[in-house]
Amino acid sequence: MFLFCTGVYKLMRKIQSVLFCAAYFLFATITLFVYADQEDSASVSPVIIELFTSHGCSSCPPADEVLTRLANDPELRESVIPLSMHIDYWDSDSWTDPFSQNQFTERQKQYARLFRARGVYTPQMVFNGRWETLGSDSKRVHKAIQTAQNTKVIGAIEFDAEHNRGAESDPETNRTQDTISVHIQSHIFDEPIVPIKNLQLMLAVFENGLATEVGGGENNGRTLHNNRVVREFLEADTVSAASGTVQSGDYSVVLQPEWNVENLGVAVFLQHPQTRAIHGVASKSLSSASRSLTPSYPKSLQ
Repeated sequence: MFLFCTGVYKLMRKIQSVLFCAAYFLFATITLFVYADQEDSASVSPVIIELFTSHGCSSCPPADEVLTRLANDPELRESVIPLSMHIDYWDSDSWTDPFSQNQFTERQKQYARLFRARGVYTPQMVFNGRWETLGSDSKRVHKAIQTAQNTKVIGAIEFDAEHNRGAESDPETNRTQDTISVHIQSHIFDEPIVPIKNLQLMLAVFENGLATEVGGGENNGRTLHNNRVVREFLEADTVSAASGTVQSGDYSVVLQPEWNVENLGVAVFLQHPQTRAIHGVASKSLSSASRSLTPSYPKSLQ
């Protein structure tokens, strides 16, 4: 009888332990969702999709195609802003990706630390700076888009962009240079749950319709087609993260001779420098400079 009672007692202790652990993890999960909901209060805006890719990677062309389909999908055109960022760690003596930039490699490393990943990989897609998945997996990509679309943000962007011919002079050649002038207005209607003084105002110039005959590496002999390739990427300014902030500014980007102006576009977004969460996004093609993406505001600001 004593042994039976002892066995029952031990069993009850195990059950209590399991129930306690289950309750703890449930509480932790609820806490995480509440935290995310607080972090993402206010309004919903389009989703920035960053594809980290390379001509030197044989697994990347399928992801490039997924990105192009997203950009051309009429049902997603107003809700996603895909950007193709070519990293440089695939570059080699046999082939250097003409669109690769080291700053994209460093940006991907920042995300890897945020996601607590062991390292970087291609092709990787990052959604609003918060989620990531394999860029060639169309099902996972669409699921991540839905998740990001259901996540609220704390700011909004509206801007105008204009192509200026011969607006600046190159001090080395004394030749005139074309520029893109961008007037940006940022609106902050709530404060991030992770306190920060300023958000980063990021500006990207991207190009469509690019074709490259690859002469080395894993894609040797192939002609690769790329769209939404980021040509220029910079932190244009900082914007106060205080609720109620409305900040305007004028910025300029020098156009390079190899860029096709007719195929250029501009994307602007706000990003938290610590959490990397993106809050407020706008984009347009340069050829439609008179039209801007209407930002989404909470009713109190409309």
